[in-house]
Formats: sequence, structure tokens, C-alpha cells
Amino acid sequence: MIVGVSVLIPLIALIWYGALLLIVLRRDLGNRVHRFFSLYLLCMIIWSFAAFMIFANLGIKDTLFWNRLMLLGSLGMPVAFYGFVQAFLNKRRMLWFWLGCLSYGIVQIANEQGHVIREAHVENGLLYNQYGSAVAIPSILWAVFVGASALDLTRGYRATNDVLYRNRVRYVLIVVMLLFIGGLTNVTVLVSYPADIAFNAFCALIITYAMLRYQLLDITVVVRKGLLYSIPTIIIGTGYFLLISLATSLLRAFAGPQIFLLSVTVAIIAAVVAQPVRAVSQLWIDRLFFREKYDSALMLRALSQTAASVLDLNSLTKMILDEVTAMVHIERAAFLLREETSGDFVLAAQRGLGTDGHLSLTSDHPIVDWLSNHNEALYRQHMDVIPQFRGVWIKEREELEKLRAELFIPLRAKGGLVGIFVVGPKLSEEAYSQDDELTLTTLANHTAMAIENARLYEVAQQELAERRRAEEALRKAHDELEGRVQERTSELARVNEALRKEIAERKRAEEALLALNRQLAEAHARLLEASHVERQRLARELHDSVAQMLYAVTLLAEAARRQLASGMEMEVGRGLQEVRDMARRALHEMRLIIFQLRPSVLEEEGLVAALRSRLESVEARAAMETEFRADMYARLPVAMEVELYGIAQEALNNVMKHSQAQKVVMSLRSEDGKVYLEVSDDGKGFDPTDAWETRGLGLRGMQERVARLGGVLKIDSVPGKGTSVRVEVGVP
Repeated sequence: MIVGVSVLIPLIALIWYGALLLIVLRRDLGNRVHRFFSLYLLCMIIWSFAAFMIFANLGIKDTLFWNRLMLLGSLGMPVAFYGFVQAFLNKRRMLWFWLGCLSYGIVQIANEQGHVIREAHVENGLLYNQYGSAVAIPSILWAVFVGASALDLTRGYRATNDVLYRNRVRYVLIVVMLLFIGGLTNVTVLVSYPADIAFNAFCALIITYAMLRYQLLDITVVVRKGLLYSIPTIIIGTGYFLLISLATSLLRAFAGPQIFLLSVTVAIIAAVVAQPVRAVSQLWIDRLFFREKYDSALMLRALSQTAASVLDLNSLTKMILDEVTAMVHIERAAFLLREETSGDFVLAAQRGLGTDGHLSLTSDHPIVDWLSNHNEALYRQHMDVIPQFRGVWIKEREELEKLRAELFIPLRAKGGLVGIFVVGPKLSEEAYSQDDELTLTTLANHTAMAIENARLYEVAQQELAERRRAEEALRKAHDELEGRVQERTSELARVNEALRKEIAERKRAEEALLALNRQLAEAHARLLEASHVERQRLARELHDSVAQMLYAVTLLAEAARRQLASGMEMEVGRGLQEVRDMARRALHEMRLIIFQLRPSVLEEEGLVAALRSRLESVEARAAMETEFRADMYARLPVAMEVELYGIAQEALNNVMKHSQAQKVVMSLRSEDGKVYLEVSDDGKGFDPTDAWETRGLGLRGMQERVARLGGVLKIDSVPGKGTSVRVEVGVP
């Protein structure tokens, strides 16, 4: 036997298709898809086995026998594959299949009679055939059924929107394309090589990948992994076989013992190298064919190591979502955790949902009820057929549609539902496989335990914090009680001291009250004395001025009467003029006396109006030039207005009686909380020193009034240059 590429290719295809057939035979052959697929694999095995026997040249039968056997498999393959496609697409067009079987039988009979292949032999590792007159019939039959399979698969691909189903159909179409390309090699210069068998081997690889990735024929994970894990063993065994054959071919001159020692040496080397190569190969198979499962295993291992150490619930859920969306390539995911108080499931963390952060499911929501009673994941498409979800409100259904969730996975701890793991579609738009569901369910179980641990830790922390707060409150209460005792003691001391002080204050108040009564009595006496003095002054002024003037008026009037009776008319005129002047002076004196009393305008309109009225009523009528300046209009306390008016009145009386002034100026202003009153004239003036010593000109009265106001009195006067009286008092 000569070992070469032409031998290895059909050998590998034979082993691969044989392994696939064993896997399918372990399934339920009552399934139409499984039966037709097994028939397809059997044709491929016959094809590959016959090709191996042709190129291996083992001396068993001749090349023509194996070539006709190869036609038995290669021509049965398109018919069997057509039947598989019909079953896979759930179609019942079996008439064409049976016509194909009939045609297949006719071609095989023609082949046995030499109408298809008349002669075949292998030369220098190449296959050479001599064809008969019916050689075109197998090619036409092959093209018809392969083309019909491709057409039906294309229609089935376009007729569905199921992502998983479309992916399965896509890979079956790829197998058809490879089969068609491999068939075309038989009409080229590659006809002498096993090129079509090589394409068959690629078809086996594609079918295996579709089984692993998209659950083609629903093959389980364990069997599929066993199939791929057998690949390194096959490769290593083939390499060992080639190594032994090569060593034997190169060392034919060696004797028997030497060849035995060489074989043992090669076997030891192969055994030493095979184990690490097998381990590395299996690792690469995991990464290439089970990439998501490999990444999921790494993710689960990493999360199981870190989740136990993360006790903050918020950080834990965010960390898990980051890992899941990155490793499993999920577009969106979220955790809904149950609140202890209301029992509702509220959004704890999310990635890619784009919600406003207020997503929640009530405790009686159909999804919550279903997950509470089922220990499995809930698919979105199942909600359309499960009667329990027909009662979902339109608003709730719209919210679920916005989520675009594909899976709702329960988070269980201590037999109860503690949360819901909401998973959106994959970024690849592929459906979730059983491996994905198992990975996410395992992750959900780990997450539930981690969440329960985090909650227990949170409860423990809360209890510890409550205990610390209770201890702190007890300590504060103790300190507060001691403080209250000390405070009460101090308060009693303060009360005693306050009582003592109050008694002393009352004594002082009684003494002050007695002193005040005495002062009031003295003030009343002074008031009576002042009233008596004022009456005497008014009586004296009335007697000295008004009464005498009126008496003089009567005398002048009597003299005028006598002169009129005597015919002295000129003297009567002069007498009447004196009577008029005397009456005017009496009237002027009477006005002064009246304004010395408290005018009514002071009570009704205030100090400014009273002063202006005094100037207009007395000084102005006495033919004296007056000027009044006032920049304040607010009312002052009544007592202050009375005293200031008395001071101004006394100053104006002095101007009228003694100054012989032509002009008098009065000003009243308020500034910085003080009131300033000033009366000035252009009269003959006087010596202030003599006036203070004699207390004349009413200075004593003005000084007493200023003292009662707590102010300052200042008098400036120079003989021949007028007089200025200034008063400064503070406004209370």
C-alpha cells in the first residue's frame, strides 16, 4: 500500500462520515429527517470507502470493482440528499425521490453491463477510467437532484424569518454548493484525483460545524464534543501511521530486530508528543468550535470567583451584566430584584435597555407568576402561545415590546423567586441555543446565590448598624439623663439664685417705687408751684400790660369825649389816634399771652405747624420780617414737641420785648437721630454772662426745659449784633 494524499483524503472523509453516522444512528430513526440524513451519510461512506480502496491499492478486488462501488455511493448521494432536503423543509414531494431511486437503479444496472464505466485502473497514484455510452446519464441525474435540492433550500430560506432556521438552511446550502463544485471537478483535469472526495470532507466539516453551532438535527452537546475531540486522536493516529510507514520505507535494508527497535522508538516518541499535542488540540477546538461555550465557561469561572467577594448588591449586578453582555454578545440585559416590602420586582441594573429607570413587574404579573411556578427560562415567543399570558394588559405588553427581551430567567434562592434575569437578543441576531440557555441559567443560579449572600450581608450590616445605633442611643440617653440631672441641679440653683435676686429686686423696686412716689409728690408740688407762678405771671403781665393799656384807652377816650364836647376837634383826632395805637399794643400783648399758652395747633398739626403759626400770628403782625426753615415733617413725641415749643416761644418773646429787631429767623431740622432748633435775630443783643448770672430774659425756663429733654442749650449774643439761641436734643 502506498500512503499519499490520494489515500488520506478518502480515509479522513470515511472516518468523519462514519462518526457522523454513528451519532445520527444513536438518535430516533423514526424521524424522517434522521432517516434521510442517515441514508445520505451511508452513500458518502460508500463513496469514501470505495475511493480509499481504489487509491490504497490493497490488492483486494480490482480497480473496476471499487470504481463501480464508488458510483453506487456517489450517484445515490444526490437522491438521498434530495430526500433529506424534502424532510428537512417538511415537504411531501416524494414522487421525485422515488423517480430518482428508479433512475438510480437503472444506472447501476447499466454500469454493471459496462455502459457507464467500462475500464478503470490506477497509475502513479492517479485514477484513469474508460467510459461507456451511458456516462452522461449519471451526470444529468446528479445535476438534476443537486440543483433541485439547492432550489428548494433557497425557497425555504426566503420563506422564513426564524434566525435559527435560516442559519441551518444557510449551512445546508453551503454543503450543496460544495457538493456541486466537487462534482464539477470530475469534468476537469482533476478527474484523476480524489478532488470530489476532498470537497466531501469539507462538507462533513460544515455539517459538523452546523451541528455544533445551530443544533442541526438537534444533536446534543456531549456527542458533538465527543465527535470533535476525536479529531485530534484521528490526526495523531494518522500521523503515527504515516511516521511508521515512512520509517519502514526508508529503512527497508534493516533486519527484523532493528526494525522492531525502530518501531518501539517511534512509538515512544509519538506517545510522548501525542499527549500535549492532544491537549493543545482540544483547547483550540474549544476556542474555534465552542467559542461561546469556551467564553461562557471562562466567564462563569471568573464570576464564581469574584461574585462571592462582592457584597454590594449594586456593584454585583452591574459587574455581572458587564461580563454577560461582553462575553455572550448580548445587546441588552437587566436584573429585576424583588423588594422585601411590596414584593414587586424593580429594575436594579440594566445595560442597553434605554428605559427611564422605573421598570418594574408587580408581584401578580403573569411573568412573575409563571417564573414562580416553573424552574426554567421563559422565551418571548412562548408568551404568544401560553394561555396564562393572554390576560396581560395592553400597557404591560407595550412595555415588554419596548424591552425586546428574548429570555426571562428566574433567580431562585431558598426555594423562592428573588429576581428575574431579563436577556435581550444576541448581537448576531441568532437564536439562543440549549448551551446558551444552560450557561445563562447557571449564571442565574450563581447570581441568585450571590444576591442572597449580598442581601444577607446587607441585612447583617443593617442589624449591626441598628445595634450600633441602639448602643449609641443608649449611651446618648445615659449621657442625656446625667446631663438633665446636672442641668436640673443647676437650674434649681439658678432658680434659688433668681428667687433671691427677685426678692432683692422687689425690695429695690419697692424702694424705687417709694422714691418715685416721693419724686411724683415733689413734681406735683413743683407743678402746683409752677402753675401758681404761671398764674401770677399771667396775672402780672395782664395787669402790667393789657390792663394798664386798656385803662389808658379809657382815659384817652374820656379825654376825647370832653374835647369833642368843648369843640376841640383837632385834639379829638390826635386823641383817637392814641386810642387806636394803645388798643393795638394791647391786642399785641394779648396775642403774646395767648400764644404763651399751649396752642391747639400744636396738638392737631405738630411742632412745625405750631412754630409757623406763631411767627405768622405774632411777629409777622407786629411788622417784623420773619423767616422759617424746616426740613423735618415727622411728628415727635408730644412731650418733646411741647418743651421745644416752649423754648421757641420764650426766645421769640425776648425778641419781641427786648431785642428791637427788624428780622427774626427760626430753623428746625433733624439729622443723625437728633433735632436742632435755632432762633436768631438782628436786634441789639446783650451780654450772655450777665444774663446767666441774673437768670433774666426767661433763661431759667429754657434751661429747665432743655434739661428735661436731656439736650444742650447754647446762647450766642453780642451787644449791637443780635442774638442766637440753639437747642440740640436726641430723639428717643
